[in-house]
Order: sequence, then C-alpha cells, then structure tokens
Amino acid sequence: MRFRKFTAVSLAAAMTAAAITGCGNREQEKPEAKTESREVSAQSFSDALKKSSNISSYDYTADISFSIKADDLFTYTTEETEQILDTLGIASDKVDLKLTVNGSVKGTDAQTITLGFEVGNLSGDLTEIVYVDDTLYVNVAKTVDVIEQVADKFGMKDTVSTYLTLLPEGDYISVSKDTLTQFGEAFLKSAQITAEDFNIPKTDTEAVEKAVYYLMDEVEKAAKKAQDVYSSKNGYSISINNSNMLSFMTAAITVLAEDRDEIIKNIKTIVGDETMDISIEDAFDKIKISTEEDREKLLEDIKTAKEEMPEFDFTLTTDYSGEEGSAVGSFGCSMKAKDSDADITMSVDAKIKEKDVKISAPESVMAQEDIEALLSLIGIDSTGDITDMFGGTDNYGYNFNDDLNVDDTAA
Repeated sequence: MRFRKFTAVSLAAAMTAAAITGCGNREQEKPEAKTESREVSAQSFSDALKKSSNISSYDYTADISFSIKADDLFTYTTEETEQILDTLGIASDKVDLKLTVNGSVKGTDAQTITLGFEVGNLSGDLTEIVYVDDTLYVNVAKTVDVIEQVADKFGMKDTVSTYLTLLPEGDYISVSKDTLTQFGEAFLKSAQITAEDFNIPKTDTEAVEKAVYYLMDEVEKAAKKAQDVYSSKNGYSISINNSNMLSFMTAAITVLAEDRDEIIKNIKTIVGDETMDISIEDAFDKIKISTEEDREKLLEDIKTAKEEMPEFDFTLTTDYSGEEGSAVGSFGCSMKAKDSDADITMSVDAKIKEKDVKISAPESVMAQEDIEALLSLIGIDSTGDITDMFGGTDNYGYNFNDDLNVDDTAA
C-alpha cells in the first residue's frame, strides 16, 4: 500500500527548468550528480511478506469482496424482510458485498483509515478515522451521508435529515487518548475483567516473528515439492485446488515428517502448550505420519475425502519490489467453492506503497461544547457519564451492570 517515482522526477525536472530559465543572466550552475536508486526485491513468499511488514511509512489499500449465490439463500425470510432486501437492491438468490480499506501509516505515531462499502444499490464511505497527536478523529459526515442514503431508499430522508440537523457543525468528532483509555477501563470494569486476567506471560516478539516466518517457509517448501502449486512468476503464489490437492498434501506430510521437531518447537514459540487442551507433541502424534505405512494410509483417507469435496480453488499471492524508499508490497488471497447448492467467492487484495507520509489533524472538527450540548439533550452531561454507564457508577438511572444483574463489587 507507496508513491510514484513519476511525481518526484517531474518535480525535479520542473525545478531544474526553473533554475535554468531564472538564471539567464548568470553563469549556469553545474547540476548535481544523479543519485542511483537501488532496486529491491523478495527472495521468497515469506520474504516478500517480511520485507513488506518492515515498511514503517506508507499508503495502503485493501479491496475485500464476498459473493454467494444459492437458490434457497433467503428461504426462511419473512415478507417484510423480502421487501427490505428488494428496496436495497439485494437479490433473493445472490449477495455481493465489497469492502474497501485505505489510508496511510506513519510508524506508530499516526495513521488514517477510510472504510468503504458496496452492497445492493448502496455504496459509499462508512467513515474515515484519523489518529494523530494522541487524538482520534472520526468522520461523522461520511456516516451521515450513508444514513441519508439508506433513509432515502425507504422514503424517510426528510424525516431523518430533520434529526441530523441537530448535529454540531463540523465533519469530525475528536476523542483524546486519555478519554479512550477511560472508556476502555470502564468497559473492562463492566465486563468484570481485572488486571489479573491480563497476567499473560511476556512474549518474545522477535522470536514469535521468526517462528511465524519459519512456518511460512515450511508451507512454501511443501508447495515447491508439489505439482502445479507454487509459482515465482510476477511475485510468489501458492494455489491449491481439486486437481493438485493430493500432490500438495503428499508434500506437506513429507515436510511434517522430516521437520517434525522443529515445526513443533516453532508452534510452541507462537502459541505455547499452556493455551491448548492437548500438548502440541500429542496433537502431532495423533496425525500418524511416523512411518511410510502411516503416511500412505493418511493419503488414502485424504483421497477418499477429496471425492466428496466441492469444487474449490484457494490461492495466496505476495510480492515486494520497486526502489529503495518507494517499494511496493502486495498480498492477495482468493477462495472459490462451488457445489450443487451454492457458489461462493471471496477475495482480498492488499497493497502498500512506501513513501514519506504526512498526516495532520483534520480542520473541520466539531466543537467540544457543541457535542456536550447535544449529549445533554439525552441526559448525558459529560464524558464521565458515558464511562459511568459502563463502569457501574452512573447516577441517572441507566446501568449496563444492572441490566446484566452483575455485582460490580466482585472485582
């Protein structure tokens, strides 16, 4: 999810031209020597993901789609529900949903995210979120546009718009980091979760990361051993379907048998035995692959199961390339499954583009006093009132813990 060399080259050319034409009466200065840019690339599937994840300042995009088609998709819906679906342009036998996520990241200090959607005859941006200077900004104006769009489909736009006029002037609401912390702590208190519940052993992040990439390398190793599963053309891809599944499973069983101890060690690094009802060693022992006879029997079982499986195709892709400072990393995942009852397609296409990101606070922000005035209309006089609703100490008659019959003194 990074930015184009063309812009930088064009800017450099324009600056050079301006310098030359603007200094016609002076001796032209010697241009600086060109700096050679260094090409970057990945050496494997996991290497592409690793190098992409190490980029700290970037723009990103992600397109997520889901489609399902089935004759009896809404068999048990009521007449009212069918009318709602028809109004929203959703067919009775098919649903297509598209989500978009895009934004920018500047290390851990700042980031933006815009959430978009398309389903039936509805589409738009649900909201935009900006986090910068220890403050979270949420774009309410985009959410209002979606609400009005839905209201218009049901002939209620004028009524809804009347209520929306009560919103303060401005596109964003702002919430400080301290307020977010208060909300979080209040919610945990409401859920009867204490600090002791988070007494989880510290994890060696670097060791976990190495373990994850090791396991990914093992998957890639199996994919390379199989027929028509692995490709390194135009990036790296692993594709498994009905035709090559048996070949891949044969290769995977071989890799599991060869590298059993190291695989177990790395799984333990990631999840640990204490989080499982059965030890990882015992779990592996239940997969009988220690002898050639065991492996052949397992493959026969897989072959039998394969005959009853629907048509399917599962593909993972990744790439990392470009120039140092403006590299592009990508990741894709797609799945197709089809049988006599349903046809399902899912896909995720994500891309990051390395660049020096600049993120600033939005200008059109609702004034805090206007927000408080609006909240007072529904009996909320301060931010503290909201946290009290979760924390169990509110004084105006509503309390989540009361509804749940929770003794909030137990913690």
